[in-house]
Amino acid sequence: MIESLAMLQGKYGMLQDELSSFQVSMVILGSVTSFHAVELAEFSFLSIFLFESSCLNQM
Repeated sequence: MIESLAMLQGKYGMLQDELSSFQVSMVILGSVTSFHAVELAEFSFLSIFLFESSCLNQM
């Protein structure tokens, strides 16, 4: 019984390590995607602004 408990604790520790590394990778992924989302929003705003100004110039 004590041996299986130690095995379970070892497996649980390994699982915790995997979970924490997974959380870290998700945080990194989230910050990268949010950074790209901000870039994308700025780019679309810029393209809309350029499109409107070119339309105004043609009038």
